Amino acid sequence: MSSSNIESREVLGRLLATQQQLIDLKFRLDREHQVGEGFRRFSERALGTVALSAFWELATEEIVSTFGTENAPLLRLAEEATLCGQCCAADVSPEELATFGVLARETHAAQSTVLTLAPLPRLLGADTSAVLIATYLDAEEDVLYGMVATVSASKAPFYPTFDSALGPLFAAFCNHVGALQAHHRGRIEAARVSLQLQRLAEVASRTSNGVLILGRDSGVQWVNEGFTRTTGWTLEEVLGKRPQEFLHGPGTAAEARRVIQEAAADLRPFDVEVTQYTRSGRQYHVQIEARVTYDERGLPNGLMAIETDVTERWIAARRDGLAQRIAGLLLSSDSAEAAGQRVVRELVAALEVPAAQLWWAQPGRDTLVHGAGVASPSAGEEGRQFLEVSRTLDFSKGPTPDRGVGLPGHVWQSGGSVEDLTATGHRVSRRFEAARAAGIRTICAAPIHGPNGVLGVLEVGSSHGHPINDILGSVLERVAEQLAAFLLHDQSRRAFSAVFEHSPDAMLLVGVSGSVVAANARANALFGDVRGVDVDRLIDGGRKLVSSSLGGKIGPSGAGLLQRRGFSLSNTEFSAEVSVAATETPEGAAVIFAVRDLTDRHRLEDEVSRSLREKETLLKEIHHRVKNNLQIISSLLMLQVDQMPSTRARELLEESVHRVRSMALIHQQLYGAESIGRIDLQAYTRQLAESLRGALAP
Repeated sequence: MSSSNIESREVLGRLLATQQQLIDLKFRLDREHQVGEGFRRFSERALGTVALSAFWELATEEIVSTFGTENAPLLRLAEEATLCGQCCAADVSPEELATFGVLARETHAAQSTVLTLAPLPRLLGADTSAVLIATYLDAEEDVLYGMVATVSASKAPFYPTFDSALGPLFAAFCNHVGALQAHHRGRIEAARVSLQLQRLAEVASRTSNGVLILGRDSGVQWVNEGFTRTTGWTLEEVLGKRPQEFLHGPGTAAEARRVIQEAAADLRPFDVEVTQYTRSGRQYHVQIEARVTYDERGLPNGLMAIETDVTERWIAARRDGLAQRIAGLLLSSDSAEAAGQRVVRELVAALEVPAAQLWWAQPGRDTLVHGAGVASPSAGEEGRQFLEVSRTLDFSKGPTPDRGVGLPGHVWQSGGSVEDLTATGHRVSRRFEAARAAGIRTICAAPIHGPNGVLGVLEVGSSHGHPINDILGSVLERVAEQLAAFLLHDQSRRAFSAVFEHSPDAMLLVGVSGSVVAANARANALFGDVRGVDVDRLIDGGRKLVSSSLGGKIGPSGAGLLQRRGFSLSNTEFSAEVSVAATETPEGAAVIFAVRDLTDRHRLEDEVSRSLREKETLLKEIHHRVKNNLQIISSLLMLQVDQMPSTRARELLEESVHRVRSMALIHQQLYGAESIGRIDLQAYTRQLAESLRGALAP
């Protein structure tokens, strides 16, 4: 036989041997995974126990569940063996209890965990095939405890083989019970958290996003510089506090609070957008993505939360949405009084301000007439009192061109927007005191311009710290322009035409033939000169929308906003948001198309997606670093193996190496996975088995 054939057979033999070892190892890994799950469940449940007896009941119950045995008595081995709990150890006779005690002490002395020697005594009324026994010493009372799990002869053929791995797993579980019983978990956890924070500090400090590390009790353990820059809070000031204690406030939604608090209490990941407050009281909006952190045993021990400031996106959405909603409110209003009341109510709700009011300037009157006023429910009786005081005051033009009586009177006379940071209304004392009592710190007023002067004054009272305050003046001016458009036309065709023309969206009036009858300036800017153009040339499926709308199938209360492709006359394609509604014109039935170019919105969404990818890169880098550190620990242990003279010591160290590598492999899987929220268990098990197979061969 040639040397190449011999070599081939040797390689094939090694491969077959390796394959068999992998098969054997799979069963061992399955068992290790099952025990790991038992570790996790028991740790979570044991933390909620108060009495030691309840702790013992949980321990025995989890042994049966994790190792699949029939019984699991837990014994206190003092002068004589006593049963700690009745759960999973019913009907234990004194003779059997004494037998358990003897077996436990013998096993402790022999440093063994599995008894399969025949014949075994009858235990708990059944022929016993094998017994798992492990012990731990309670350092506080200096008493040995023994944990016993029995497998009857009838169940033995279906029970996993008692190999060299089952004993250490059972002993490890028993030692874990002892560690929890001795209340050492807190000190171990603190040391582990300190090490993990050192690893995360360098990476997390370089991101502009806020990063928080929370412990099991939801208290802050660490924050990065990005968090301090955004909120003004330093690590020393918030250490040990729960984030909601200093970040949440009156503007934080109750639902968002509930989601965060419940997820933090249960150590569950969450992703939520929420309103928060800086140290100075400024309100801002963040997207919080929180993920669970784990200790070296794979048990959850806290959360890592990454906060992305989305205030600008929130403001833009509020501003655009407000203009569109107010346009719809004005279209459906049949009088100036109804329109004014709807507008101020929408301002209070959308801007989250304490109050909004509207005054009309009427021909022949030298004072403004109070037209509408709404106070936020959160302002309470003080808000209603502020409105009542405002109604009783006479705001008029003053003796000089640049000064009117009160803030509304001044805006009426000057024709320009005014923001009064003192909320005094130019020292109308009763109004000043009422505003303060209602929580109003800033009053912004804008004129409603008509062709021959100011038609009215729109006013909003807000509190300091709200992000919308940065653009409150421009928002109010835009709303005032929409109100002016409504007032400059009659209650039917002229009102419709004004809102149609001044809408921030592209508006198309399409006849039953499918051709554009009229278009506003925004539509001409977006599409080109479209009068007489077929709507199918501008909106994908435009004629079908016309037919459906005229048939009553869609409308303001029907399909709502639709996503369609838009086409300008210069053949530029864009993504559009379209709403359609049937209407009546002097020429007959028609359909109104409101078209919004989504290009800017998609750009903002792309920016958010890019930010999310940066966070994902950060998390992957963290997993990568944790994996590298675990690999270093594994290498150091392997170096120590060669220095150990005892075979038993080398085996124990090698077993520790295997466990560390199994944990490192999880972080490696998370680092390379498409989703950092989970891993493919089948791929992880296969890769871990291959790694351990090679490490344990032959």
